[in-house]
Parts: sequence; structure tokens; C-alpha cells
Amino acid sequence: MIFLKNKTHETARAAGPPRFRVTVLRAAALAPVAALALAAPAIAVVAAPPPPVTQVTNPVSGAPVVVDGVFSGVGIGQSIAEWSDIAPLSFISGNPGPQIANVANPLADSFVYTGVAPGATAVDGNALYLMYDYHARTNPFSNGDILATISFPIATRSIALTSLSAQRTAAVAGEVPITVEVAMSASPGTFACQSDAGFSATLTCTVIDANGRRTPASNFGILGAAAFGHSLVRPLDVAHLLVELEVPILVDMPTSVFPFANNGVYSPAPKFWGASATDNAGDPPISSSIVSIDPLTGATTTTFAAVPEPAALSLFGMGILGAWLSRRRSARIVTREGDMHS
Repeated sequence: MIFLKNKTHETARAAGPPRFRVTVLRAAALAPVAALALAAPAIAVVAAPPPPVTQVTNPVSGAPVVVDGVFSGVGIGQSIAEWSDIAPLSFISGNPGPQIANVANPLADSFVYTGVAPGATAVDGNALYLMYDYHARTNPFSNGDILATISFPIATRSIALTSLSAQRTAAVAGEVPITVEVAMSASPGTFACQSDAGFSATLTCTVIDANGRRTPASNFGILGAAAFGHSLVRPLDVAHLLVELEVPILVDMPTSVFPFANNGVYSPAPKFWGASATDNAGDPPISSSIVSIDPLTGATTTTFAAVPEPAALSLFGMGILGAWLSRRRSARIVTREGDMHS
């Protein structure tokens, strides 16, 4: 090894111009330095996780959705795969509430796709669809197990009405919070889910109101399905729990996106959605967000919201609601002007 001149070591003159002095260190002199280098602990460099994405906006999907609990791929006569043009919001599940993440964060284990899309069999035009893509549940379920619970408010005529046709003809009574429970049952009866791929017709989808009253989800036009399948964001992961939901939209005046007025149960105004699912060890929250739908364009905006205190949720919702009402008033003006010129 060669260093600049040092009086304590032998020196050698380099031959020929340019001329300079160099110092040659003996191997014995280097031994202590080498020993210190070998003894120094290695410093691990850990890459910071990518910044979380707290909001996604999805236009109306170009692919119809089949409520079967899986990412169904490209349907007959379609050019794009189901769910492929809807971006998910990503979470790290856990108590007391899920953490928002980036889809590229390796710790993210819950991906929630939310958007308006045409239904493959829907008679009411476009509806709101959600896919809960939960990687932390890979163990099979048993009879009586609850797979997932999804909570949100609906604008309903009466929670006690026993058919969707009765809901559509009754006067709107207000908005109530509900929980949709997807569970295993040996005898699903009228509570059977619309589709239950991979669970041998043993799934139930139940609407539970604040008083604990249980009603088949199909009474409200809410369809659910679940399966073990693979993900769009991590297709190589092992098969895990997927829960798919269809909720009919309620509008008080027709638009090009929602041509049927007063047919659904879910208002496009901003609403808080929360969901929990059973992983391999517990029952943690897997998502929490505010969902807002533009009634004129059908664009769906999903914004992360930590499981809030009621007052905080009210203030947060009022801010989003103000923007939504402004867009809705614009939509009414456009529609009325169109009526005047027709």
C-alpha cells in the first residue's frame, strides 16, 4: 500500500519525471488497521417505505363487474379485465385501526377497490362496487365463521321491508347505519349471497341495523360474494380472502350515469366506510375511508380517514359534503337548462 511520505517508514523515489516521494508501509504496520476494519459492525441500509397514497379517484369503469368474489378477468365481448381500471386504496390492517399505505409497501396487506361500474346482471344501470382484497387471511373457514363485516350508512325507506320492490315503492324515511356481514352457514336460506365462488353455496350476506335486526342483504339490492383467490396487485401471493360487494345507487333525479331515480339505497353523498375481516389470528380492521360519488360523472373518490371520534368524523364529512353539494347543484343547473331547451 502506498502513502505520502512518513518519517517513520522507508521511502522510495519514483523513477523519471514527474518526481515525487512515496511511502511504502510494511504489512506489519497495516495489520492493526485491518483488524479494526474487520471488527467494525456492518451497518444495514433499510430503504424507507414509499409514501402512502391517501386518496384515489376512479372514473366509471369500462368493464362490467360480476359479483362472484374473484377478479374475473376479461369477460365475453369486453376489451379490458374486470377491476383493471379501478385503483385501490392500500392499508396495513391492525388494531386500533388500519394504517394507510402505498400499494408498493411490502407491509400493506389490504387493498380496497371502490368504483362505479356497469353490473353484468344489474337492471338498475351503474352501481357502486367494492372489492376487499385481504392478503392476511389464507386459512380456510368453518361453518359459522364470519368472514368480513362492512359498515356504511344507507338511505332506506324501512329496514323492515322484506323485498327490494317494496323498498322502491315506499317513501324515503331517512338514512341509517348498517353493517353487511358475510358469513359461513350450512343453511343460508333467504340470507344466501348472490354468489359464493369457492364456498359451496354456504355463504350468507346479512344487513344488521343499529338495533341488531338482521335482514337479508338482497332485500336492499345489496349483493355479496367471497372466495379465496389471487390479487391484481400481487398476483404471485398465495390465495387469500376476497370479498366483493354491489350496492345500488339512490339518486332523486336521473343523470346519464344513473338513469333510474329512487331505485337504489345508497346516496352518492360522502359517507364513512369501515371494514373488518378475519385474518389467520384475529379480527382486525382492514380499511377506513370516506367514499364520495359525483352524481353527474360517476367518478368515485375514496379518501383515507382514520377510525374517528364522531365529532371529528362529522366535521371531516361536512367539508367533503360541501364540495359534493356544490357539484350536485351544478349538475341540477345543467339538467334544468337542458329541460328548458328541449
